[in-house]
Amino acid sequence: MPAQTVGIFSPGKMGRTIGRSLAKSGHRVIFSSEGRSEGTRIHAENLGFLDAETNERLFKKSDVLFCIGTNGIYDYGAELAIAHGFKGIYVDANSISNEAEEKALATKLRNAGIDYVDAALRGQPLGEPNWGRTMFLYGDSAERIAPMFTDSMWSINACMRSAKEIVRLIDTPNIAQ
Repeated sequence: MPAQTVGIFSPGKMGRTIGRSLAKSGHRVIFSSEGRSEGTRIHAENLGFLDAETNERLFKKSDVLFCIGTNGIYDYGAELAIAHGFKGIYVDANSISNEAEEKALATKLRNAGIDYVDAALRGQPLGEPNWGRTMFLYGDSAERIAPMFTDSMWSINACMRSAKEIVRLIDTPNIAQ
């Protein structure tokens, strides 16, 4: 696969882990320092990520965009993608535990004409003990995202159903009734 420009929206610990893996796989990784702390900017730049400086530029320059975070950032990232006319593949790797919110996000992005891939992550970010990192991908372009990771940092699994649903099933104990 030719090198892509990959945007990381919310380059926190896990966002930097994904970005580092993509950079090691030969892709150009960018982020936006708009609204981010100085520490986040420094961490991202130390990993070689380029600063697009604004969210608008991040969405305009990215072929693929990973949105990674918690606490409702998934909706904010989607709104920005729509507002800035994002035309690439939007990979949502946020912690969404509610199936209704997950479906609403997918519908919102698809209705805006955005190619949406659902992602779910298991494992630890860079700098923490690594017992293995797994990324589950679901969506029409999941098969285009998986080969972007050519390093050995992640085990990538393209799925036939919601990636987040699969992780919920893995993480929920089977209680015999």
